[in-house]
Amino acid sequence: YPLCALAVSDERPVSTQSTWGSKVAINDLDSTLDHVVMLYGYIRDKDVFERDYQLFLSNRLLQGLSQSEQAEKSMIGKLKTECGYQWTSKLEGMFKDVQLSSELMEQWKATVGGDIAVELSVNVCTTGSWPTSTMSACAPPVQLQDVCDKFKTFYLAKHSGRRLQWRLDLGSADIQVNFSGSTRKILHLSTYQMMVMLLFNFNDKLTYQQILQQTSIARDDLQAPLLSLAHPKVKVLSKEPNTNKVEDKHVFTINTKYKNNLYRVKIPLLTKLAKSDKQKTAMMKAQQTRRRHQIDAAIVRIMKTRKQLKHMGLLTEVVEQLRQRFQPSGTDIKKRIEALIDQDYLEREETDRGVYNYKA
Repeated sequence: YPLCALAVSDERPVSTQSTWGSKVAINDLDSTLDHVVMLYGYIRDKDVFERDYQLFLSNRLLQGLSQSEQAEKSMIGKLKTECGYQWTSKLEGMFKDVQLSSELMEQWKATVGGDIAVELSVNVCTTGSWPTSTMSACAPPVQLQDVCDKFKTFYLAKHSGRRLQWRLDLGSADIQVNFSGSTRKILHLSTYQMMVMLLFNFNDKLTYQQILQQTSIARDDLQAPLLSLAHPKVKVLSKEPNTNKVEDKHVFTINTKYKNNLYRVKIPLLTKLAKSDKQKTAMMKAQQTRRRHQIDAAIVRIMKTRKQLKHMGLLTEVVEQLRQRFQPSGTDIKKRIEALIDQDYLEREETDRGVYNYKA
């Protein structure tokens, strides 16, 4: 099921250049990538590195922050040589999705999109290739619902049988804000920030509780975008009381005294708040689930081949198979053995409880 990362603009997109690799000379880039891959070989928990690398790569691709597509693909090629095809195929799938999305948007602009005032850019991301996370429950704002519905109809007419889900938490937008009669700016925002700003077309002031209700953004996901808009160094919104925490009765208004020398302004996101403790816990839980599945698969592979094996022999072979990915503990392996016995994949030898048999 493709996922859609939404980017909306009523002006030309802001040009953003990443500082990634900016301190590395082009001639030294290949050597630098080789050194990174060498360090990868020494990492014990490679699955954690791979999870984070995939997450950061997805952010660079969706936000247009990658400085060199050639360098990105070169790095993936070197990682493939080191760790194999299974993981890097997902990274290659991400690049393929971005390329196909670019072609799709050209077709959209040449047909339906050319007659719509809002400039829409969509990346259609295939589930399985991109990092997984909890789906956001919120829907596109009223102002964008029509164009989103038209794109969905356009896409499904080309790809019947597929299902689209909007990932508003991964998008960005350019909007024009009239702070006062003499101050008008183009702001480059995250999609969540855009949804908050659009509410002030109909309201002079809003409480945090009202913003939650009207946007349907999850409480944990809304704090970082909202506090970024009200940050003392940004001051797009005014907040009462002026604190670094947000509660239901806190009030937000447009800052009519907003000043910035630039006409196009990129509003940063508070990275320290971008991931809440709840989200970090969810990521760790997902990581543990993936490891359990890998331990289960290793045990079944070994026992299917050996048919019968002693406990210590099984532990040794599981560790040997998985050590290129992560270092499983004896306790974790024992728990998965017990789980597989309960699921009738394995059974204990009746005369020796320390021996396991594979149940075909």
